[in-house]
Amino acid sequence: MNTGLPLAARETGSIARRPDLRLLLLTDGYGEAAGPDGSRFDETDLGGTSPFDRAVHDALSAPLPEEGLRRLEASWTGFVAGGAGEDDRAAVLARLLPAS
Repeated sequence: MNTGLPLAARETGSIARRPDLRLLLLTDGYGEAAGPDGSRFDETDLGGTSPFDRAVHDALSAPLPEEGLRRLEASWTGFVAGGAGEDDRAAVLARLLPAS
């Protein structure tokens, strides 16, 4: 698969597994989207966060992954209304279930 990235060693890491851990993977089509005023979804505002930051936090706070993805998409759709949200986008939200 051609990722468009140069072939080079990549730094890897790990995180401790714990029940209810959430992992959100998404493409740059979310953050790079522009609103009607030309600002980007991932552009930091005067409060030190961005609409993207708030949308990700809201998605990760949802009780179920499906709801988190709905929240992310609703935030993105509301932001780009009338703006340039033409880049492809994809997101996956996973949640580690407690051991049974």
